[in-house]
Amino acid sequence: MLRLEFPALRSHQLVSYGATYSAWVPLTLKILFQAPKFLAAMRKEQAQMERLRIAEKIDLIISDNRYGCRSKSIPSVLIIHQLRLRAPLFNSLVNYLHHFAIRKFSACWVPDEPGGKSLSGQLSANPKWNVRYIGLLSRMAEKPSSISYAVTAILSGPEPQRTIFERIVRTELKRSEKKCLIVRGIPGNTDRRSEGLIDEVGYLPSREINEAILSSELIIARSGYSTVMDLAVLGKKAIFIPTPGQPEQEYLANELMRKGIAFSLQQDRFKLSYALERSRDYSGFSKMESNSGLKEAIESLE
Repeated sequence: MLRLEFPALRSHQLVSYGATYSAWVPLTLKILFQAPKFLAAMRKEQAQMERLRIAEKIDLIISDNRYGCRSKSIPSVLIIHQLRLRAPLFNSLVNYLHHFAIRKFSACWVPDEPGGKSLSGQLSANPKWNVRYIGLLSRMAEKPSSISYAVTAILSGPEPQRTIFERIVRTELKRSEKKCLIVRGIPGNTDRRSEGLIDEVGYLPSREINEAILSSELIIARSGYSTVMDLAVLGKKAIFIPTPGQPEQEYLANELMRKGIAFSLQQDRFKLSYALERSRDYSGFSKMESNSGLKEAIESLE
């Protein structure tokens, strides 16, 4: 995805964490089982970063949730909105290890607003150490657009849940007799097809996904935080279907329901007609500013 978005930039492939997911085992439990493998990958990742730092003459590292992407020799920043993980099992131990890893970085930047304007709620509540709130981060931009679709479904996330979600959404949209778009969320897949009132595309780059969202009355999507930020910046109305067994997405979806912003329901209970009816009681996002504190945060490291 990043190579498609920034073809002129040099890129290096980091060691994979080799994460696997399940359709039935809760995500937290599945991750715990894989913890030794992840720790080994982090050690390899840090060694790889040291080699890259020297070879590329790097003077700053900004890591998006990669705990091994840091160096003691240069400023190393972790960008993360989950300061408090919501683990149904061993919550205290999980968060102790999580905070221990965060504090190894020179700084921690939270892509959210503090206090009452926060989108991530208790996930990013200020801990006992110093963090910097840098405002929402989004590649989206508001611009004039006409409505082309009643509903656009943006699919994302790990397999097999992405494919399961795709089957459910396609079935429901076909029943709706509304003009709809499905963005399947498979980077590099440019296949397009239409069947009746349903248009489908494998993947859309930033400019085109921006246009697709703006041209839609309502968005159906996972309640991942990046998606939440994008829709908040564009001020859109949404229905969220959190990835089953993913506590962060479940929390965000419930928090946005509590605030009266967006309706949400579980994947196995998703019925479009019911969701559309219920979503009328929710306001949608009010447009929020993005990328407001990023430049200042970077300059503070110089």
